[in-house]
Amino acid sequence: MKLLSKKKIKGTIELLSGLHIGDSKESADIGGLDSPVVRRKDNNQPYIPGSSLKGKMRCLLEQMEGASEVGKGGLN
Repeated sequence: MKLLSKKKIKGTIELLSGLHIGDSKESADIGGLDSPVVRRKDNNQPYIPGSSLKGKMRCLLEQMEGASEVGKGGLN
């Protein structure tokens, strides 16, 4: 599929239920967190990475287009 155009989407996300986007950790310490939350380095606030939003949007578009296997690149 050829890229025809790019669109910029702006908005506000309001969380209505729990959300956990885990960060990778090099080693698992005894009694430590096994799945820490992604946080900004400058103020330690949790955030949603752009790659997570991109993946969710792609999955929803694949479902809308009727892809037989969602998440397997059905839009290509």
